[in-house]
Amino acid sequence: MTRRVTVEPLARRMFAGIISVLHEAGALVCVEGIETEAEALCATDADADLMQGNYFAAPAARLPAEHACDDLFARLFKKFRAETIEFRDQRRVRLQPYIAALADAVLALSAGADRSNAVRALLDLDCTERCYLVAGDGSQIGASAETEHSIAARDSRLTPIRPVTGTNWQTKPFFRRAIEAPGKVQITRPYLSATGPKLCVTLSYALSLNGSYHVLCVDLDFAALAGDDLAFLTKMAR
Repeated sequence: MTRRVTVEPLARRMFAGIISVLHEAGALVCVEGIETEAEALCATDADADLMQGNYFAAPAARLPAEHACDDLFARLFKKFRAETIEFRDQRRVRLQPYIAALADAVLALSAGADRSNAVRALLDLDCTERCYLVAGDGSQIGASAETEHSIAARDSRLTPIRPVTGTNWQTKPFFRRAIEAPGKVQITRPYLSATGPKLCVTLSYALSLNGSYHVLCVDLDFAALAGDDLAFLTKMAR
């Protein structure tokens, strides 16, 4: 897996998840076999506690000097900071049109517009798959508004699990985080939704309607959003 995490988004996502589960089980995590800077950065990004491998020192009969790796770690953390900032900037640029359209839809709903008109501009964006409004108790209000290019909307096999009025989303992190932080856009990691055959990223936003909180959600096609940018694919997976 250490070899694969630098080139496979799925392996990167599993890698981070495995480390997270081990931490929750009360373990420290040592990632072995680190041979390149890219692998060391992936392990750092996944919150590994310890790392081992030829990238740090070759096998030897004696321990290296105490401060032999100081310069290496200084470079590694400098690169990590730079990559983190670059990714945040890329994510902001790629998501900005969708976040702006989501904000406009929230304003329109707050002003009394009907849902179909409020989310029209959001549905017209290239990577949008669907929009849906959820009440404060987690139950969906009305059917999802699907885009014309949504595969899921035209696939009759998905009809039995297609969200409808009353579908409950309270178990989903994107709903819970939005309700806990009204007025702030929430962004998920990529995941496969039961509502469609594509990995998606969900943006959610809690707003006040008729005296109670509601959450407006929009699912984005993750592959279309990332394009062929492997670095963005792997970082977003984290």
